[in-house]
Amino acid sequence: MKMKRTHVFAQVPAGTYEAVLRGLEAKSINTQDGPTDIVEWTFEVTDGEHKGDAVSGTTSMAWSEKSKAFAWAKALNGNKPWEQVDADGDPDIGRLVGLTCFIEVTEKQSTTGTVRSKVEAVIVDPASLQDYLDHGGYADRKSTRLNSSHVA
Repeated sequence: MKMKRTHVFAQVPAGTYEAVLRGLEAKSINTQDGPTDIVEWTFEVTDGEHKGDAVSGTTSMAWSEKSKAFAWAKALNGNKPWEQVDADGDPDIGRLVGLTCFIEVTEKQSTTGTVRSKVEAVIVDPASLQDYLDHGGYADRKSTRLNSSHVA
């Protein structure tokens, strides 16, 4: 039987960290409304006590100026809209891997009581976190959908 190696995620306390995007993975998860496609964004902390620790966050496959994926890509691209597209004109976010940013990490407790670190926001710099908070996070309105071939 072949096993699948997975990321080992550390428990990173809530806070803002300098990070680099290490990977993107398209996944299908089961929700109460049925299966849905998401993107898992894996970041590596690049400074401080948690340097080298991995932490992830997820977005939907929606792509519009109001979607979380668009906002995260824009932050990774120095606060400029991500305009890299494939031959069909669809966003190609796989090229974001290796870019640096700041991440806002929160701690979420599961129904089983396990506490897990989660990337809540990707920001250009810590000062832009206040803008994120002032606007209530990201509205995830759907227009274009990312295709799993644009992720990894």
